[in-house]
Amino acid sequence: MKPKTRKLYDELDLDPDATPAAIKEAYRARAKETHPDGGGSAEAFEAVNRAYMVLSDKKRRSRYDATGEDDATVDSTDENAFKVLMEVFDEVLLDDAGEPIYADNLLPVLIQHLEGIALDTDKALKKMKRAQKRAAKMAKRFKRKSQGKSLLTHLMQWKGHELAQRIGDAEERLSAHRRAIEILKDYDFDAEVMPAEEQLRMAMQRAKERLEGAGFPFQR
Repeated sequence: MKPKTRKLYDELDLDPDATPAAIKEAYRARAKETHPDGGGSAEAFEAVNRAYMVLSDKKRRSRYDATGEDDATVDSTDENAFKVLMEVFDEVLLDDAGEPIYADNLLPVLIQHLEGIALDTDKALKKMKRAQKRAAKMAKRFKRKSQGKSLLTHLMQWKGHELAQRIGDAEERLSAHRRAIEILKDYDFDAEVMPAEEQLRMAMQRAKERLEGAGFPFQR
C-alpha cells in the first residue's frame, strides 16, 4: 500500500528513501531555518520537530511509509518533553559565552536545571490551586444589596475559570519537565577530557573570583 502523503518528508526537504543520517542532517538544517529566534515561526518549528520525531523512529517511520499516517496519537507528554529538551539543548549549543563545554557532569547539570524548574512550577501550581479554592468560596459570599445579577460573584467565578486554565497549563508543563528528566536519567554521557592548561586557567579564574568576592582587588 502506498502512503497517502509525503508531508513529513516535505517538511524536511527529503526524498522518501532518505537515510537516517540524511534525516538527521536535514532536521538540523530545517530546525535552524524555522527556529523562532532565527526568523522562523513556532508553528513551522513544531512541524519540523514532529516530522523528525516520526521519521527518526524506525517503527513510526515504517508505519508512516505504509499508511501515510503520522502517528498523531503520540503521547503529548513525550512530545512536550521533547520540546523542553530542545530548549535546554539550544541553551547549551547556542551559548556564545566562549567557555568550552567539557561537561563531565553535563547530564547532572541539565537534570538539576530541569528539577529546579519543575520544583518552581509545582510550587506555583499549588499556589494557584489554593487561589482557585478561595475564589470559589468568595464567589458565594458576595451579596448584592440591590436587585440584579451579582457582578462580583460573576467576576470571581470568571477568575476561578481563568485559574483552572492556568492550572491545566502548569500541570502540562510539570509533566513535560518530569518526563524530560526521566529521559535524561536514562542516558550516560561520555566526558571530554579537559586539557591541563584549560584546567589551570579555570582554576585561576575561580581563585580570582573568590578573591574579588572577598574584597581583594585583583591586579592584572
